[in-house]
Amino acid sequence: MAESEIADLLQRIDQEYQAAQWALTGLAYGTARHDFINERLENLHALHEQVIKRVGPAAAPQFIARAYSASSSQDFPP
Repeated sequence: MAESEIADLLQRIDQEYQAAQWALTGLAYGTARHDFINERLENLHALHEQVIKRVGPAAAPQFIARAYSASSSQDFPP
């Protein structure tokens, strides 16, 4: 398992999650298209599967939870 590969996947999870959150609650609230948000969720699912494949189903939830925890502590973009 390449640590940088896992770090890249977790960063992509963070970015997709933030994009979906901002579309739901940020300045785009009410104007975000359903397909945009749906695509973010589909991307998150694919990224989760990649993390599971690389670290195993037992360890994956800890990595993924860490990515979501980092996202939830960040502010909205300026």
